[in-house]
Amino acid sequence: MRSTTLAVIALGCVAITGCQSTQDWMKSMEPKAIQAAEKRGRFELNCPAATAQVLNEQDVQPEIRAVRFQAPDRAVYTIGVSGCNKRATYVVVCPDDGSGNCFAADGQR
Repeated sequence: MRSTTLAVIALGCVAITGCQSTQDWMKSMEPKAIQAAEKRGRFELNCPAATAQVLNEQDVQPEIRAVRFQAPDRAVYTIGVSGCNKRATYVVVCPDDGSGNCFAADGQR
């Protein structure tokens, strides 16, 4: 009976959420991270033609995990933006909270 219950739970997980792996999730967030970095880079570099590329990516686990509170995992991308003979690097953070929002923080210029 117990293995049947586990099988039902596993099927439910696949049917409802797709049980997306960390790697799949990070790949799905990459375009949003690039868009966030490009938008900021185009403004800061004053270059509407600036383009972005991912230099590095990593999954960051929250440091504190508690029963009542757990911060979401975060995909962290280092993205280079270049155009108009200028370039900048941004660290883009995308939380795994279902929002799809990414934040482009300062990197190096």
